[in-house]
Amino acid sequence: MPLYGPSTATATVAANTNVVSITGMDLNIVVQQGMTINLGARDRAVGDAWIINTVVPNGTNGGTITTAGSIPTGYNSVPFLIDTRGFNGTDSSFAAAVSLKLLATLTNLLGTATNLFAGSRQLVLDKVASTAIGRVAFAIAGRTWGDIAQRSLTYTPTGGQAVSIETLAVRAFPDGTTPTDALLFDLTTGTGDLRKGAAVMVAASTVDLSSAPMGKVLVINVATINGFGAGKNLDRLVHFVDAGSTLVHNATSLILQGGANIAVRAGDWLHAVSDVNGNWRVLAYFRADGTPLILPAAAQRASSRNRIRNGTFAVNQRAVSGTVSLAAGQYGHDGWKAGAGGCTYGFSTSGGVTSLNITAGTLVQVIEGGLYLPEGGDYVLSWAGTAQARAYQGAASGAYAATPVRVAGVAAGGNTTVEFGLGTLGLPQFEPGTVATSFEFRSDELSRCRRYFQRNMATLGQWYAATALAVPIAIEPAMRVAPTLSLFSGAAGAAAIGGAFVDVTGFASGDIGPTGGFANLNTGSATNGANALLRPGVLALSAEL
Repeated sequence: MPLYGPSTATATVAANTNVVSITGMDLNIVVQQGMTINLGARDRAVGDAWIINTVVPNGTNGGTITTAGSIPTGYNSVPFLIDTRGFNGTDSSFAAAVSLKLLATLTNLLGTATNLFAGSRQLVLDKVASTAIGRVAFAIAGRTWGDIAQRSLTYTPTGGQAVSIETLAVRAFPDGTTPTDALLFDLTTGTGDLRKGAAVMVAASTVDLSSAPMGKVLVINVATINGFGAGKNLDRLVHFVDAGSTLVHNATSLILQGGANIAVRAGDWLHAVSDVNGNWRVLAYFRADGTPLILPAAAQRASSRNRIRNGTFAVNQRAVSGTVSLAAGQYGHDGWKAGAGGCTYGFSTSGGVTSLNITAGTLVQVIEGGLYLPEGGDYVLSWAGTAQARAYQGAASGAYAATPVRVAGVAAGGNTTVEFGLGTLGLPQFEPGTVATSFEFRSDELSRCRRYFQRNMATLGQWYAATALAVPIAIEPAMRVAPTLSLFSGAAGAAAIGGAFVDVTGFASGDIGPTGGFANLNTGSATNGANALLRPGVLALSAEL
């Protein structure tokens, strides 16, 4: 209704002021600036009508109205009327104003190259028929920055035939004049083509891939990278410019292929996506040289991956037993010796696999680089158990860490040491690459170990004096270098053919090479010139590193 006077509402105003206090009605519903108010009655417009300037509601039960001019007469809790006719469309001048606005809007929409807003930022509806393009352009102070354009597009794929399609494109104008497609939709198939820009970021603990609105990121410098930031629902291609960074696997926030850390090489790429919670997953990792990050199953079963010998601890030519206590550099199970502080460990065997429990010191294996590490580069050391380990070339260095341990930049052909500290240890493996694979079981571990240590086989000899025995030494397989001989157990070690055994007590002389030779042994008393049998295992032949 055009005149509004609520039955419970009253107005109060002091003489010669323009502030009217209203009670008993909700000013939020009806009253607006430009309406008028008549004071003193509800059933008719009494006296002058005062133009309302401001409306300040006080909740839903009143508030304050200011009028454009002062009201000379004071009123105390009187009824009033609000004239709303112009705002409800009943006033002829209001209807004319609406018509004018409608005409202006139609002019804007139907005109050519029309600016809907003529200020600094402009939205241009371009409807010039000669261009055969329907577009909405976006400009600032007359300089076009982008548009959304529908147009026919003809293209010829390399080696193919020309194709014409209808497209809708989001285009950029880098120079203000020439458009380039940023996002192109093929309206005939409903598919799209998005151009991705690149941003440069510096390697850090967190490389926030959402900190720049770019689909590609170039990471420079070197750091341990623990996360890609909290950006949600993102898709990024990441290029590592420099070698040496390490991506750290996190089962929740940075899930890497293989569930293991990745040692970055220069030129590597990865494809990563984030979920609704901002957790990232690396979908693919591409080495610059084309090598796979994770070997396929067939390759993982291939031989010669594990460069550690006797990883099952099944070879025990020295016959250690019980609690093994070793002095610095002393060997226990084949291939394994005590570190600089000695070593104490126990062991148990189940299913053909022996596991150790190192209770003091460290346990070391030196891997022969010329034989086992010819390629050099990146390697990974992995094992089962709680022991921590390190790997190095040359003097002992580096911190101990839990499995797996990445070792970057191993010099090709250089001897490399792996060293394990306190805790349980089983199935150690040192292999090329940056991702640990399943343990390689081999059937030739004894032969590998005999390159470095073996005990003599049974051999015939002859006493050339009453207490001097000459014996040939056959070595199979050939040892790493000419071995050093020592008595392993000389008691009752030699016997004359048909006679009693006598002790072997030491060496007189000899000439031994990697494939064999002879040795002159000191023995208990025997017959000069008698033929002898030297028991197997009496002598220890060592070519250990």
